[in-house]
Formats: sequence, structure tokens, C-alpha cells
Amino acid sequence: ISDNELFKDFFKKSLKSSKDKIHTSLDPQKCIINGFTVLYGKNNKQNDYITFKLAKPNDIWFHVQKMHGTHVLLKPDGKNISNDVILECAKLCKQNSKAKYSLNVAVDYTLAKNVKRHPSKKTGMVLYTNYKTIIV
Repeated sequence: ISDNELFKDFFKKSLKSSKDKIHTSLDPQKCIINGFTVLYGKNNKQNDYITFKLAKPNDIWFHVQKMHGTHVLLKPDGKNISNDVILECAKLCKQNSKAKYSLNVAVDYTLAKNVKRHPSKKTGMVLYTNYKTIIV
């Protein structure tokens, strides 16, 4: 095998693995809370993907108030949501934010249809309205 063939093989493999990394970097984290599917991001690309690609208008979106952190998305699928589920989603939001070691963290939540892209168009940045706040 020539050096040129080895280089081609290596390049194909590295290109394939970088494509895999790009794809998996968008895959959000997923958990189940009291029977509800909850998605959350670990970086700004996942946050953006969750908020603007996966969210349905009546899903509930969570974010720590005025701080960098995960976007958490609760998928109600037509079921009634208890206050306990809201609290657990807010805790998940806090745990994956810059405020994870803080006490009394404000977490905002709203319907996904109330979340819009920030005018700067920066990935993961949003503006939202009609929200409620829970202290975690």
C-alpha cells in the first residue's frame, strides 16, 4: 500500500467521523420525568435544535433566568402536567446551567410557541414572552 493510499483511507475515516460528530452533537439529552419525555441541551447547538426544530407549540420550554444554561423541553403529549413535573424540569434546568451551585435560582417556563430567535441570530440565544417563574 502506498503512502498516498494510506492518506486517502485516513482522510475518508476522519471525514466520516467528523460527520458523525456533527450529527451526534445535535442529539439532545433525554430523560423521563413521571412518565413525561423531557429533552435538554448540553450546548448552544443542541439548545437551538431542541427549541426550534423539535419543539411543538404546546411543549413547555424552561430556561434559567438571565444566565447561560440549558434549554429544557417538556413534551406533555396531551396529558395534564403536575406541579411536581414542573419543579423537576426546573431542577434539571438549574443543574445544567451556570447557576448549578447557587441557591434560590429563578427558572422561567413558557409554551414553546412563545420562544423566538434573538435578533442577533446567535445560535441558542432566544427571547420569550408570557412566562412564569419558579424558584429552585
